[in-house]
Amino acid sequence: MHILEVLLVLAIVTLVLCIIAMFIVINYNSIIEVLYKVNVSEKKITETLKTKQDLLSRAINIIEKQLKIDTKVFDEFKKINSNNLKNNEKDLILSNTFNEVKKITEDYSELNKVKSYAGIIKDIEECDCLLGGIKTMNNKYVAIYNKYLKSFPKNIISKFKRFKSKSLYDITIKKEAEVII
Repeated sequence: MHILEVLLVLAIVTLVLCIIAMFIVINYNSIIEVLYKVNVSEKKITETLKTKQDLLSRAINIIEKQLKIDTKVFDEFKKINSNNLKNNEKDLILSNTFNEVKKITEDYSELNKVKSYAGIIKDIEECDCLLGGIKTMNNKYVAIYNKYLKSFPKNIISKFKRFKSKSLYDITIKKEAEVII
């Protein structure tokens, strides 16, 4: 009878340890799943920012050739590759540069007559729309991830694995003209 009691206690302890291990694995996997989504969206943002940068570079070249000027307005943009910038910082510089390009386009209507220029501007606007969507998705998953890092029991796992909180993207919503149908 004594051996049966020892085996029963051992079985209960083993069961409890298995339940704890499953609990830890499930919570760890939920953190990793959200972190994966954050990393995928971050990669898409990086790729889209690179595309936007390339398009802006082409637009600036056309501006400088068509208007036969060398503007100092784009100096910060031209130094963007030499700096190790985070996506948030790069996005801000690219947005400011695009705003300057749009101002110049408004002031010099002859730029709109260059077909490739108009196409580039349209492509940049499409990049901006795409970036808005990806940043929204990224912010959703970053918010979940950061919440996981602060809530029990995931906070214990995250401290053990040294996970760091992530920052959100600034999302500016551009109001389009109202369409009446």
